[in-house]
Amino acid sequence: SIQRLQGNIRIESDAGAGSRIHLRVPTTLVSVNAVVVRVSGHAFAIPGDSISQLLYIEDEPLRLGRWPEELADYHRGAECWRYAYQDDELAIEPLAALLGLPSPDIAQPAGSTMVLFEEADGARHLFQIDEVVQTRNILLKPLAPYLGNVPGVIGACLLANGDVAPVLDIKRLLDYRREGFDPEQHARMQAPPAPAEAPAEILIVDDSLSNRKALSLMIEQLGYTPITAIDGLDALEHLDESLPALILTDLEMPRMNGIELTYALRQQQETSEIPIVMITSRSSRKHRQQAEDAGVDDYLTKPVDSDTLTDCVKQWVENEAPA
Repeated sequence: SIQRLQGNIRIESDAGAGSRIHLRVPTTLVSVNAVVVRVSGHAFAIPGDSISQLLYIEDEPLRLGRWPEELADYHRGAECWRYAYQDDELAIEPLAALLGLPSPDIAQPAGSTMVLFEEADGARHLFQIDEVVQTRNILLKPLAPYLGNVPGVIGACLLANGDVAPVLDIKRLLDYRREGFDPEQHARMQAPPAPAEAPAEILIVDDSLSNRKALSLMIEQLGYTPITAIDGLDALEHLDESLPALILTDLEMPRMNGIELTYALRQQQETSEIPIVMITSRSSRKHRQQAEDAGVDDYLTKPVDSDTLTDCVKQWVENEAPA
């Protein structure tokens, strides 16, 4: 529950003395002092109480060295700039890398501004930023319910120029990194999925309402979109609007029957390649030959069971041979 609220808990124990539990949970709307920084061209706000110090780095005391062991696998380059601070030598990291933003393989720190963070256990982290925009009180607003749990972001604030800036929780970002969290992978996972391809349309041509409904139901269960027409002329009107992946047609219908419809479709370039399956109660060799001569691709006799229709549709729409 605490993690879901973008909070954290820390426990300190002293043998024989007891334990202290530090519970940190952001409120719904709170005013905090923050440092607004720019990283890879984007504005971010960092609560002032989480920053140990802002440093402007000159040419010294810098030294080019290797990444500390705990950071070597996280950064692409083998080397990094190190900065002597008090009794420690800190690796300079681009804050952009921690945020999953584009960053150079190795920082160029001379003449840059750094943000120093110190964790409860004394571990220090020195991050390079583009610039400090301003220090100001901000009104922090949580992202929920508009956005889900965004790692390392406790909310957002409105800047003086009207821009919205995420408010960072550096402590949480460092925890995620220790746990093997990859911000770039998370961004890819959170990206909206590509729009699903619309299901193929299948045109059902039959003068019987009950037959049209029965076939439509079976087609829907197969994951396709049924379109219905009451006879051949009605079907031609539908074909002027869109071309289906498959046509299921009865043989005997008023105005224009299935044979006449097939002849008409095979004579037009736009419709000449559409698979046509005739579904009829006529099972004689004569009717089958008439359908074949007209250009019908398959011939089924009523009543058609679900398995037979499924095999037929897969054969002509999905180009799968029936099992």
